Amino acid sequence: MPLPLTVPPFGDADLPAMMADFGVPVTVGTVAGLGILNEADEILVQDATRGGVTVLMTTVTVQTTKFPTMKIGDAVVAGSVSFTIRERLRVGDGALTKLLPGV
Repeated sequence: MPLPLTVPPFGDADLPAMMADFGVPVTVGTVAGLGILNEADEILVQDATRGGVTVLMTTVTVQTTKFPTMKIGDAVVAGSVSFTIRERLRVGDGALTKLLPGV
């Protein structure tokens, strides 16, 4: 049985301080803010019937409420990296969203 959580999860109000420490300038569509650029993130890519594989991929993690209109196909510029959104992954309680690049 898992132990109960003794530390509360990050709240939306806690995230700007974290982004200020680790973030880079990010633009998603026409919205600008901060995000965490990870150029060697491990992502599990799965198929419904054939299993999966872990791949290295560049990702950008943003505060969900700061980019409320982001959608698949939007242009992303994070530091010197540019891509379009192929997929958005909810991180934990959804306060953060991880953006995956199109191929």
